[in-house]
Amino acid sequence: MQINIDKKSGIFVAIIAVLLVVIAAISFSSGRGEHSGMHDMGHEMDHGMGGMMSDEDMSTLESSTGAAFDKFFLTSMIAHHEGALHMVLMIQDSKDSNLLTLRDNIMKTQSAEIEWMKKILG
Repeated sequence: MQINIDKKSGIFVAIIAVLLVVIAAISFSSGRGEHSGMHDMGHEMDHGMGGMMSDEDMSTLESSTGAAFDKFFLTSMIAHHEGALHMVLMIQDSKDSNLLTLRDNIMKTQSAEIEWMKKILG
C-alpha cells in the first residue's frame, strides 16, 4: 500500500516529527541527573539524549570566536546529529511509510553531514 502525500501535509508531518524529538530530548535530559561527560576546549558539554546544547554550552558558543568557535560549533553539531540518528531508530517498527521515509532521509543526510564535519575538524 502506498500513501501519496501532498507537500503541505509532508511539511506538517516533518514539523510534528521534529517537535516529538524535541519533547523527547527535553524529557530525557531533564530526568537524567548525570552528565554525558563530553569535554572539549575545557568546557563540559552536556548534550543529553538528542544532542541538545545546555544554556551554558550556548553561552560558550556565543562568546567563542575564530577557531575556538568553529571547533565548539562542529563538535556540538556532531553530537546533535548523532542524537537525531539515535532518535530515528526509535521509529524502526513504524507502520507509517511517511515516518519510515523520514527516518531513512535523516539517517542518510545526517550520517553524511557527521562524516563531513569530522573531516573539517581533522
